[in-house]
Amino acid sequence: MTFRVESKGLRGESFADVARRTGEIDGVPVASDATDSEVLALLRAYDGGTISDALDKLLYTSPAITALSVSPATAEIGASVNPTVSYTVTGNVTAQTLNGDAVTPGNGSTGDTGVTADKSYTLAVTDGAAPAGTDNSASASASITFFNRRFWGASDSATLDSAGVVGLASSELSNARGKSLSVDGGADPGKYIFFAYPAALGDPASYKIFGFDEEPVKTTVSVTTAAGATLDYIVLRSPEKLTGTVPVEVI
Repeated sequence: MTFRVESKGLRGESFADVARRTGEIDGVPVASDATDSEVLALLRAYDGGTISDALDKLLYTSPAITALSVSPATAEIGASVNPTVSYTVTGNVTAQTLNGDAVTPGNGSTGDTGVTADKSYTLAVTDGAAPAGTDNSASASASITFFNRRFWGASDSATLDSAGVVGLASSELSNARGKSLSVDGGADPGKYIFFAYPAALGDPASYKIFGFDEEPVKTTVSVTTAAGATLDYIVLRSPEKLTGTVPVEVI
């Protein structure tokens, strides 16, 4: 049988190049500075199968998942969303599953429906035609995460009910309490500055306005969000009405 150590693999390397880079031929050590003739001698002495087996195994490229994403990756607690899981794979893939369910091998996307809580998606790929003894599978995971919403803004009113909290000018999804923000209190006589977050996060450790410690007026309000979640919120209000741009820091 005749073969050439110059034969090229998928990466454009010769068999000898691959042997030197990987440092072995099916477990038989190969020096990084071995000559082509020395690699050829090792192959001729190879007793782990045919030379063709060794070539197949050494030049084999395992399947890989190069991209996996969930869109949307975040959602508001109380909402029901229909995320799409998108994926890109390389190499020869003969079987592919998403959370254990078979999907068409290769690049693509799969939709989910009615998701209302954090959920992880695991993509697994396998090459059933891979040479024996090679790494013929790969997996990766991506998730959608649900967050509560927190609110801030200015109001003429000294107290806010559920609608007043939801109606504040600014909001974001976050499961954290700490926040640095700026609110426009407008012209004289100004407005009260509010910040509201889920009560489960606890009382603030610090509350500052213009960098100075203040004692906010704190109330607890049952809030129903636009997403349909109902939960208690801690509502922090500036002690008095303020004008202009007001920096607030809550820890």
